Amino acid sequence: MQLFIRIALLLAISSMAYCSALLDISHEHETDREGKDIYEDLEALLKERGISHHGQDREGKRIKEQRANFAILEQLLALIEFDDANCTMGQCLSQKECNAANGTEQEARCAGGFGVCCTTPDTTVIAPTYVGGDNVITGDGGPFFNPGDSFDTAAMAAGRRRVNKFRQGNVTTTPEPEVAEGMTIMATLVPSDDKVQIKIDIHNLNILGPVDGECTNDTLEVMGANPGLQIPILCGIVTDQQLYIDIDNSDGPYKIMLELSGESSPRTWNITIKFLTEVEAVPRRCLQYKETTAGTIESFNIDGDPPMALIDQTYTICFKYIKGFCDVLFNFERLDLGRINGQCTESNFLLIGDNKYCGDQIGTSMLTANATGSIYVGVRVGEINEIQVEGFKATYTMMPC
Repeated sequence: MQLFIRIALLLAISSMAYCSALLDISHEHETDREGKDIYEDLEALLKERGISHHGQDREGKRIKEQRANFAILEQLLALIEFDDANCTMGQCLSQKECNAANGTEQEARCAGGFGVCCTTPDTTVIAPTYVGGDNVITGDGGPFFNPGDSFDTAAMAAGRRRVNKFRQGNVTTTPEPEVAEGMTIMATLVPSDDKVQIKIDIHNLNILGPVDGECTNDTLEVMGANPGLQIPILCGIVTDQQLYIDIDNSDGPYKIMLELSGESSPRTWNITIKFLTEVEAVPRRCLQYKETTAGTIESFNIDGDPPMALIDQTYTICFKYIKGFCDVLFNFERLDLGRINGQCTESNFLLIGDNKYCGDQIGTSMLTANATGSIYVGVRVGEINEIQVEGFKATYTMMPC
């Protein structure tokens, strides 16, 4: 379709080549303004040079033909797909639309060369509406969620995902996304230089779950953290969990990547990204940080179908110091990590204070972290989960001193 439009445009433009023979306007005037404005200039300059088209049937006919050609050009331009994918800044617009919005053209071109990447002081005028899927997140942060009600790679048409915007008059429509097997959907994160940490709020993640604890089908991976930090690779079901990613010693690139298999299954995800300054940041190396006197802690995919701990995870859950509160009481609804004979291995356990906790317990199990210093829970799940341990889920309560 784009090739057909390009050929038609070239034919229409070539039919107007006589303009340069009548006058040298290529350097004196803008040639990409609206058609009728150009023709007004043409007529004025013809008179200025003593060339009258009155009574000149042949020239009058050419002028009318040129007006018709410009009308055809406008109709052809309306069929071009103005896709923002090539624009790292601004939105893909025609030059006419960019000028009307008092915009600034960037160096990058789009829409096969027929569009410009345009920014404007009032970004709300031309900023594309995010409808899910790939996203570039700047400023203080932004959303990353699935397009549509759910996302099924096998149910979509073959071919790389496209979000093409078809313009019909003043109406812009976005067709359903298309994806292929083994598709990658990405949020590219662009924090400013004063940001030292990325907060990732996972409101909902529902993708294919693990096999023996390993995310071999779908995966969610965070990239760009400080060297030495191990950020868990996620899959399955994760609800209302937060991750804090240290980036003060990293040059990036910073990305959240969803690798989705071709297996047919609805997927949903709803994630919010926030970039934090030094003042806003939580203590370093705390993947999760609890700031209230009561709440929950749980392993990733504990609510999966079936629940299963994800392998190769080492991270820390930290608790904020709150004046007037000391010890933390944990009430475990589920604790299934490692051996059941009480001998915790180096592979699967929770570390609370100086004590390791593991085994298989269902129902209420109360543990206390004494406030002899900073309170945290260390989580360790090894590289193998052949016995398919489920993980942990608990409520916590900070106790008054």
